[in-house]
Amino acid sequence: MNEIYRRLDMKAINSIDDESFTEPQVEDTYENIDLMRALNSMSDKDKTVIQLKFFEGLILDEIAYVLGENLSTIKSRLYRGLKKLKCMDNVG
Repeated sequence: MNEIYRRLDMKAINSIDDESFTEPQVEDTYENIDLMRALNSMSDKDKTVIQLKFFEGLILDEIAYVLGENLSTIKSRLYRGLKKLKCMDNVG
């Protein structure tokens, strides 16, 4: 976990650019709550891969390295996690 935080901190520091700073956009709160609930209902392993990929912007090779897993395992978890999210969207 410490490796994840170190990589994310470095990425945040490197991505700060004063000229491109804009005010955050207001997002749909209901969609955020639904996404949060859907992610929280998933296994920690599947949820971690999705969070690192879509919220932290890591590529699959980086995720595999950070988590100490095979690339094929990460791909499987991502596929399974996205499939679960899609099923949850169709139910709601």
